Amino acid sequence: MSRFIRCCCPSSLPPSAGASRCAPGFYSAKGSRKPCQQCPAGRTTYNDASQQRFITECFVKPGSGVVDSNSTDAFNPNTDLPLDQLVNLPVLECPIGYYGEGGAAGSKCQQCPA
Repeated sequence: MSRFIRCCCPSSLPPSAGASRCAPGFYSAKGSRKPCQQCPAGRTTYNDASQQRFITECFVKPGSGVVDSNSTDAFNPNTDLPLDQLVNLPVLECPIGYYGEGGAAGSKCQQCPA
C-alpha cells in the first residue's frame, strides 16, 4: 500500500481504488492527489475514473434539467453555450408534465407528449 493512500483517496472508496478514482457524482483531475470534488447540485458522473477528470464531465441526472431564471421559459434555456458555462447552469427536477433524459451537461426538461 502506498504511503500516500490515506492522503489522496476519497473517503467513500477503499484504498485499493486509487487516488484518481471518485465515487459517482464527484470528479478529480487525472492523477491528482487532491480530494474528489462534488459535482454541482443535480449533476453526477459515471462510475469510471476516466470520465471523472473534469467538472465538465458532470452531467444532468435523469428526471432533471438545466434551468435559467433569466429566460422567458426557465426550463428551456439557451444551451448553445460553451461546456464550461453549461455546467454552471442550475439544475432542477423536472416539473409535473415534463421529463428529463439527462446524460449531458445541457440536458433540458421536455414537455410530455399529449
